[in-house]
Amino acid sequence: MIDSDDQDRAFTLTLHYELRLEDGTVFDRSEESEPLHIRLGDGTLHPALERCLAGMTANTHETFHLTAERGFGPYDPEMLQTLERSLFGDEAMLEPGAMVAFETPTGDTLAGRIVSVEAQHVLVDFNHPLAGHDFAFEVHVLACN
Repeated sequence: MIDSDDQDRAFTLTLHYELRLEDGTVFDRSEESEPLHIRLGDGTLHPALERCLAGMTANTHETFHLTAERGFGPYDPEMLQTLERSLFGDEAMLEPGAMVAFETPTGDTLAGRIVSVEAQHVLVDFNHPLAGHDFAFEVHVLACN
């Protein structure tokens, strides 16, 4: 069993999941044939999703409904950034909807989605795609170690 008091210890979960928007649209899901292996606490899974898994045991299935505030936060218009096209290099495939990644000065990776492309500038949205959305997180835990 995963216990929220055991934050010092890392747990490995084997699970299937599905994230659905409030209108029922599937945002993401694990492959049905291959379960996902996650080590809690390693930063792979968003903290809001990790909190949902606390207390779950092997062979359990549950759906959690998260508001934008409890999930990935509100949409922040200040996370829309206009960047010089030269930052992307000559070979970059710049199309609206494409995902791009930048390394921050601290060595972290910051992902963004291209909104629009102009001759000299590219508009990039650095909000998480689920920011501002309520969503359902359905999870079937197959094993806990």
